[in-house]
Amino acid sequence: MTETSDRPARAAEPTASAPVLEVRNLSIYFQTMRGEVQAVRESSFTIEAGEAVGMVGESGSGKSVTGLSILRLLPERNSRIEGEVLLNGRDVTKLPEKEMVGVRGREVSMIFQEPMTALDPVFTVGQQISATLRAHHPEIGRKQAKAAAIDLLEDVGIPEPAQRYREYPHRLSGGMRQRAMIAMALICEPQLLVADEPSTALDVTIQAQILELILELSRDRGTAVMLITHDLGVVAETCERVLTMYAGEVVEQCSVDAALLSPRHPYTSGLLRAIPRAEDRHSELYAIPGRVPLLHEMPDGCRFRPRCEYAVDGCEGRQDLVEIGLDRSVRCWRYDQLDLPGAVSAEATAESE
Repeated sequence: MTETSDRPARAAEPTASAPVLEVRNLSIYFQTMRGEVQAVRESSFTIEAGEAVGMVGESGSGKSVTGLSILRLLPERNSRIEGEVLLNGRDVTKLPEKEMVGVRGREVSMIFQEPMTALDPVFTVGQQISATLRAHHPEIGRKQAKAAAIDLLEDVGIPEPAQRYREYPHRLSGGMRQRAMIAMALICEPQLLVADEPSTALDVTIQAQILELILELSRDRGTAVMLITHDLGVVAETCERVLTMYAGEVVEQCSVDAALLSPRHPYTSGLLRAIPRAEDRHSELYAIPGRVPLLHEMPDGCRFRPRCEYAVDGCEGRQDLVEIGLDRSVRCWRYDQLDLPGAVSAEATAESE
């Protein structure tokens, strides 16, 4: 966004010693016709200022639910949250809804999976972006909010931004709608951006552009990014650190390089092996056997055990997330016994350098 005197003041920056986001023992429950089920179990992680963190896993792993819980967007009538979600040091799970309205958009924003359903069809794109800004900064007039919205539409790469400001969502292409969603999420310059599968419905070329745009804007503004995706290849290209989720649990967290070279959890290794490679185009694609268990069918002990080719006696017990090095933890008691294949070998990396 171009610098003007109308630019809103940003929310208070986190202190140097505190992360933007700290999630402590987060558990999420839903009431269903089968009774209460647990969608996320004791999840803990942090995201530092300006950091890009990927959260990966198959559908049903609890990624999107975790993202929604950070913004308190889960339906209160049939959901329950335990644990702490500290945003800039404040536990948002304890805030009254009136205060939470001021947090969403200003301190943390979200890019949803499908922009066509996330954007309101009865208002123009520009009206929705301007309204987001004025909701948090009522001192800004309509003309100033419109100018700021048009500037940001230009920043996100939308051609003829003044014209697109007046368009309704159905008049824009999928890529433009997603760019408009990014503009809406960033208009108040939050410290944390939760991007939930922001490029799933787009073709490969537009997907790469959208991901690069998010990271470029993040670098320019110092915004931390939590990228939710099922694609570890995307995380490898865009993030510094990765959290692997399976069946509602964080099973591994480490740097992206560490995950690619030497995964310590069989599930992380399986996701990496499932990435198609050009050199293997004549080979059969690898697939992790089985499926993510339903919420009311969670196995006892290690939740990945029924699908794990490395499971042995002793895996029936519950697995805790244990630290195994600096900024690295894993939920598998056999982590130091297994030689798990990664996406690339250390030898190949050394040769390329």
